[in-house]
Amino acid sequence: MPERDEHIKKAERNLKLSEEGIFNPDKTKYLDWYVTILFYIALHYIDSVLATYSSSWPETMTHPREHKRRDNLVRTVSPLSTVAVEYFMLKEASRRARYRTDYDTGDPRARKEAIKLIFCVDMIKQTISKSCPTK
Repeated sequence: MPERDEHIKKAERNLKLSEEGIFNPDKTKYLDWYVTILFYIALHYIDSVLATYSSSWPETMTHPREHKRRDNLVRTVSPLSTVAVEYFMLKEASRRARYRTDYDTGDPRARKEAIKLIFCVDMIKQTISKSCPTK
């Protein structure tokens, strides 16, 4: 299973992808993919924290294979619980982006929401960086 630093690298790789010109949230035709990428950035930051507990927790908690299990950990484990609102906003937006069409059509409300979601990613990244600095 991936270690903490591997999750950080994956999150930062996805972050770089989200910053590519094709994904400029003001103009992109791929707003659905932009929002989905933002969610997976957050997911890897979350998993990087869970991976730090690998020596004392069972693998099902440090490397959850189900979103439901991860969701419960985000709600209850510090420092994750401090960014639970942001994580769940990203998760819900990603679900809508994958299954509804308002992100495909460039709906102005969806575009405005997508632009705000980057602040959720930033909050999660800052919280994770402060609580679990990289080696």
